[in-house]
Amino acid sequence: MKMRIAVPSSFLADHLADSDTAPVIWNIDDSGPVPDIEMLVTGKPDHDLNRARVSEIPSLRLIQLMSLGYDWIEGFRPDGVPVATARGVLEPFAAEHAIGLLIAGFRRLDIDQENRRRRLWIPRTTTSIRNTTVILLGYGGLGKTIEHMLSPFHPGHIIRVARTARRLQDGTAVHSVRELPSLAARADALICTLPGTPSTSKVVNDAVFNALHDGAVIVNVGRGTTLDTLALQTHLESQRLVAMLDVVDPEPLGTDSPLWTLPNVVVTPHVGGEVTQAEHELLGLIQQQVSALHTGADLQNLV
Repeated sequence: MKMRIAVPSSFLADHLADSDTAPVIWNIDDSGPVPDIEMLVTGKPDHDLNRARVSEIPSLRLIQLMSLGYDWIEGFRPDGVPVATARGVLEPFAAEHAIGLLIAGFRRLDIDQENRRRRLWIPRTTTSIRNTTVILLGYGGLGKTIEHMLSPFHPGHIIRVARTARRLQDGTAVHSVRELPSLAARADALICTLPGTPSTSKVVNDAVFNALHDGAVIVNVGRGTTLDTLALQTHLESQRLVAMLDVVDPEPLGTDSPLWTLPNVVVTPHVGGEVTQAEHELLGLIQQQVSALHTGADLQNLV
């Protein structure tokens, strides 16, 4: 019997249609009834109320997320239904976005954009990644991919920070997040990739912001909750720091948020992994998961 699977695009449906799979195009934000399916491929709903729709599918056997993060689905997934992430697929795209934001921060493209709007031609001297000290806050798949992609830019020193301290096989130290305030004093840039959990909430707080020297660049491609937004706004108002944010707290950013108008800020709407090539890369993972459900093999990327 063909496996019933819901996917959010015609590309995925067309490429999954075969003798073993019966795909339907359905987006979790769509109106209308929930389809009777065994596997759901979905991103995070645009509307929070639609998160509960995953619990309305009686025959569901797997929820395959199109993201690295999975915090939004906790409390909504049906009992006994496994959830898998897109780990191993989306990291290069999110890392590329992070490095783009880092370059934009060091080169202060936000100033150039404002000058362009005002029709002002003002050459400036800016900063390169070369010989700088960069903290990678979060040293999982995304953090390691960013480190690899940073290499051609020749940063002077990379400080790796994770939730728990450890040493890599080559002896390289990974510091504990508890050390972050003291480490921040050495950093020209802080790139955050931590997931959103109770233990990571506001780990980048006023003590960390105070420790960073003037002009330091903060990039966040993890979760907005890992930064203390109110404390960050204070430091942005004084123009001490530069923030390049793909994730914010809350999301979507409220129309009254100071982050829309504060200086030294660039905000992108959580699009680090939203590239046209992503579905092509996800296709292989989805096909592996379908095969595993058919054969009883181990599913990938379970959380």
